[in-house]
Amino acid sequence: MRNANPVGVSCYAFRVSQHLMRVTRFAFRIRSAFCAIIELHYDFSMAPSSRSHRGVFDDEFALPSHGGRSKGHAGRPSAPGSVVRLSLYKKIAATFVTLSVLALFFVLYISFAHATVTIVPKVEQASTTFSVSLTPEPKGADALQGYIFETVVDGTKTVVASGTAATMVEGTACGSVTIINDQSKAQPLVTTTRLLTPDNVLFRIKKTITVPAHGQTFVDVCADKPGKTGDIAPSTFTIPGLATDLQKKTYAQSFSAMRGGLSSVSVVTEAEVAQVVDAYAQELGAQATLKLRDLVPVAEMRAGSFLTQNIVKRENTAKPGSPQNGYTISLSVHVVGVFYDPMALGQTAAAGLRASIGSGRDLIAVDQEHLAAKLEQADAVEKKARVSVTIGGKAVRRGAAEVVDIDKIVGLSPKDALRYLESLPFVASADVSLSPVWARSIPTLKDHVDVVVQQPK
Repeated sequence: MRNANPVGVSCYAFRVSQHLMRVTRFAFRIRSAFCAIIELHYDFSMAPSSRSHRGVFDDEFALPSHGGRSKGHAGRPSAPGSVVRLSLYKKIAATFVTLSVLALFFVLYISFAHATVTIVPKVEQASTTFSVSLTPEPKGADALQGYIFETVVDGTKTVVASGTAATMVEGTACGSVTIINDQSKAQPLVTTTRLLTPDNVLFRIKKTITVPAHGQTFVDVCADKPGKTGDIAPSTFTIPGLATDLQKKTYAQSFSAMRGGLSSVSVVTEAEVAQVVDAYAQELGAQATLKLRDLVPVAEMRAGSFLTQNIVKRENTAKPGSPQNGYTISLSVHVVGVFYDPMALGQTAAAGLRASIGSGRDLIAVDQEHLAAKLEQADAVEKKARVSVTIGGKAVRRGAAEVVDIDKIVGLSPKDALRYLESLPFVASADVSLSPVWARSIPTLKDHVDVVVQQPK
């Protein structure tokens, strides 16, 4: 990358001073040539006797006197046509001065013309996967400090069946009724007294009661036969055991539906039991992790952890395929906890990514947020663990400024130069700025062209 720096500025000022010295020498040479031409022309124009007494810049360039003639050294009149020659010399002088000024401006333009080419390299995705060992006393570049502990945790849990699988089971419909007595005397009713609906569905009361005169009593009832027929809506009931005339004065009425004649009962499946066992093992493992974390002597190492668990004992009362509303499971779980410092792991991952992209690219960003670490193995006896780490980031080509061929852009307009620069495979965008402001093309001197690399945002 060619950037402005104090040394570069000093070198640039030295080059400018050299150009100015060349311009000065060039001007003196023009002046000398001009004087020589005038001297030569004057010598051939004057009489031979006077050539040795007159110089180029003597009276020849003197203005005419009051009499219209110019005077020489001794008051001699000027040679004929001297005024004409003076006009010719002025024109020649003006021409040379103009050429000198133009040459000076040209040299100054060449000296001070400058172009800055800014390129933004293309961003490339980079990623790598490698293994890191964790141990209390790490050794080697691929090792980090970590602690490994183990324990066995036991637990028992009562589970309610999920009901995702169910079967219909016949039962006895039950409910409650209100016995109403409009007689002037109390009416006793014994257990199993029959109550009959208008649709001839028979129910029996579940206990002995006495209904007061002009009163009512609440009592539970169940259908005489199991099955769906007992599931009825609110209804009125007669009491067949009473005399016909008394059945109109003493009767029953329900205000809610009877339920239980046909009901849905949960059926436990093997998949449900396996899912519950796995979830409970995870729960026990989390509890064990909290206990193991307290054993870690370094606080920073408690922030990150891996967990492996193995069920060493399993008991349950579930009967897959049978109607069952709940069951009990008992587990013993062997837990191994691996603890490490996430920040140290992230730094190691970034270093690994930087090393993996090679010498031809520069890493400009590391995606620590999506770093993925997976425990490959853990040995609680040897106190060692191995972790697989995957990390990604962004990289750009290294030395992009040096790769740009300046010979292909010198003398081009900014538009043509940009067309070439943006055709390069490693360039995302480019910009060209010229100085002085009236410059219209990139200088032809390569040392007047700076290439600057701007990192992408």
